[in-house]
Amino acid sequence: MAAERSPPLPSGWFDWIRPFYAIDDTFVLNNSSVDGFFFLRYLKVLATICAAGLVVVWPVLLPLHGTGGRNLTQLELLTIGNVVSPSKFYAHAFVSWCFFGTSSPVPACFACASRKGSPSARLHPLHDIAGMRLLH
Repeated sequence: MAAERSPPLPSGWFDWIRPFYAIDDTFVLNNSSVDGFFFLRYLKVLATICAAGLVVVWPVLLPLHGTGGRNLTQLELLTIGNVVSPSKFYAHAFVSWCFFGTSSPVPACFACASRKGSPSARLHPLHDIAGMRLLH
């Protein structure tokens, strides 16, 4: 029973992040429920999408808002309300197109990868199509 337990997490506020990403999907599938596996998978996908959005969107849109021309102050300076020129709104459209175009297929890719690694998938005769082993 002790061999099946999850490894203990560190006690700090943010020290759980690195072990959270380091835990193997097959360990979770074999030692937990499918609901727990998909919940952890959902959290990983959501954190990845949010981090990618932070890296892509903020460096483009925050300077655009900061130099918008309406001379607002404090946090209002960084809002879309500070943008005066209508041509600067094309940057918002382009960044949203890039972000949503690249982040929308990500959950589907993770769902396909999780199907291949599940214990019930090994019972299927066409289990490892991606690995070019079509039949057992």
